[in-house]
Amino acid sequence: MSKNILGSNERPLRVAILGSGPSGFYAAECLRKSEHSVLIDMFEKSHMPFGLVRYGVSPDHAKIKSVTKIYHRIAQDPSFSFWGNIEIGKDLSICELKKHYDVLIVASGAQKDKPLPIPNIDLENSYSATEFVAWYNGHPDYQNLISKIDSSSAVIIGHGNVALDVARILAKTRKELEPTDITSQSLDVLSTSSIKDIYILGRRGPVQATFTESELTELGSLEDAEIILDPKDLELSEADLLELEDPQTRQANKNITALKKLLAQQNPESSKKRRIWIKFYTSPLALLGDKKVSGFSMGHNKLTGKAGEQKLVSTGKTSEMNCDLFIRSIGYRGVPIEGIPFDEQKGTLPHIKGKVNDWIYVVGWIKRGPTGVIGTNKADSYETVNELLNNLSELTPCEHPDSQPIKDILHKRGIRTISYEDTQKIEAVEIERGEAKGKCAEKTIFLEDVFNILDS
Repeated sequence: MSKNILGSNERPLRVAILGSGPSGFYAAECLRKSEHSVLIDMFEKSHMPFGLVRYGVSPDHAKIKSVTKIYHRIAQDPSFSFWGNIEIGKDLSICELKKHYDVLIVASGAQKDKPLPIPNIDLENSYSATEFVAWYNGHPDYQNLISKIDSSSAVIIGHGNVALDVARILAKTRKELEPTDITSQSLDVLSTSSIKDIYILGRRGPVQATFTESELTELGSLEDAEIILDPKDLELSEADLLELEDPQTRQANKNITALKKLLAQQNPESSKKRRIWIKFYTSPLALLGDKKVSGFSMGHNKLTGKAGEQKLVSTGKTSEMNCDLFIRSIGYRGVPIEGIPFDEQKGTLPHIKGKVNDWIYVVGWIKRGPTGVIGTNKADSYETVNELLNNLSELTPCEHPDSQPIKDILHKRGIRTISYEDTQKIEAVEIERGEAKGKCAEKTIFLEDVFNILDS
């Protein structure tokens, strides 16, 4: 490679990655493995990296969180720099980044829940799963969300894995949650909650549910919660049975097997403290209550049509039930960032093979929507980075290929950046604090505490 060619040793390709979740790190990994010389600066709003793995994965899923070992190796590469506590679009503009980076890769994820357009959705004790999960996972923006759960009945709308995560966390005992990295504040609130009944409701039937059998199996092994199913819900229609014969519905087959197992071990006379009701063919119509949620009305559904083309229709029947905690878990969407094209309808960035425009590329959920597991992001990010490298000759080099002006801008604005080395010091303290409480870690939440650790 000759002098001044982007990606050469004399003029490395300068890449800014917006977001530090799995897709961002896989993009960095692919760039590192290329034949090109690359310098990567990763910007993150939080003080700690790993995005969804830190703030979205359930605290009792430590095995899933272990994927961060890979990301740590990437972060230790000399060509990589982590810039924590920086919100792009607020602390730094896209125009300012463009002056100092040849390429911007957006890996900001799907940070917002899909709205549930029913009356009274904003009553007190009505939350999105995004908020609730972020609260018990120690996300700094959501720590004032809940200080007490004095509800006796919780309703969770949605039949995905996140809905089951929320139900499981609500149902677990203190003993089950204590060894995890759940925050101490959330642990205290959850372990003293008044919850007796937890309802997980979905619009369609068990064959169409998007949760997985592993999550269902976890529900069946809870220490002090009984799972309750209606046997009629597992009496499948001819169309459902035909759908299960399709090789692409292997997951649905596993789910049906897991549900039947839960039904077989169901004990109506159980003395367990909590009950988890898994119900199908139910759509929320409205929340009931004055200031706080006291119940909700629902419509009852059925599926009609042939296999693979079944449509949801109302039976015309409605009912009401009491509940004083309502959590909606019906999906996620990305949020726009000033200076970056955004598709409001899809909640993603418009792109072709990850290319948004001449210098902006996109990876992860903000690219394809909230689908797949953590590992899905690797192929997704590699597709984008390979497209970027194929277009390398078409890139316009930035005006000032240097990070120092960015540091100067942030310093003038009174914004303190957090480096990867800083995060290692913070993590060591989190582990030390956790071990003192019999936990794997006690997450830091507030910046004042973080800066005290770094300044000590």
